[in-house]
Amino acid sequence: RVGDRTGMVEAAAGGKGSPRNTEVTFVMQTPEQADRLQAAFISAGGEGPEPMDTLMYEPVRYCPVRDPFGTDLLVVSPKSAP
Repeated sequence: RVGDRTGMVEAAAGGKGSPRNTEVTFVMQTPEQADRLQAAFISAGGEGPEPMDTLMYEPVRYCPVRDPFGTDLLVVSPKSAP
């Protein structure tokens, strides 16, 4: 949960890291939730670029993170809230 909303978690094949070939995706309901979750992962020791808006079949907020163990985490949300 993030605040009073529940996101969705998916696991998919990823790139290099530990565990290898694993990427965990968190699908949030709003861009603000995605930004906050990425910031929380980074403050806990992860690293990642600034959040960005991009197109992935639809406009999304894209917030990638690599955790301290090398696992790729992707936090995304629709660009506009439902």
